[in-house]
Amino acid sequence: MLLGYRWGDSRVYWGLDKHEKRTTSRALSKNVPEPIYSIKDFVSGLVGFIQDRGLSPSCTLYFFLGQQWPDPKNKPWEKKLIMVEVILTTLEKLKEMALANGATSLQSSVDLQISIEQMMEMC
Repeated sequence: MLLGYRWGDSRVYWGLDKHEKRTTSRALSKNVPEPIYSIKDFVSGLVGFIQDRGLSPSCTLYFFLGQQWPDPKNKPWEKKLIMVEVILTTLEKLKEMALANGATSLQSSVDLQISIEQMMEMC
C-alpha cells in the first residue's frame, strides 16, 4: 500500500487517471498518511493483463495543487494550474516486462510508446 499526505496549507487533490470518471474529488489529508495506491490491486491487475483477462493497470498518480480534481465544472486536466504526474517506475518496469513477454493491450500507453519509438527507428 502506498500512503500519502500533504504538508503546508495548500489543498492537494489526487486521482489515478488524467480523465478521472469519479464525480467526487479526493483531497489529500494534512499530516495524516492515508492509502492512495494499492500495489496489491496493481499486481492482481497485471496478472489479469498477462492472462488476457483485463486491461493494463495504471502505474501513475496525478496530484492537483489548489484545485479540485475531478473538476466540479468538468474542466479538463489541461486547464488546471498545477498538475504533478507521478509515475511509479518500479511498477512501470513490471508492466514493460509483461509486454516484452507477450502481453498486449490497446489501452497500454507503454505499448504505444514502444511502437512509436520503433517506427522512428525505421525511418
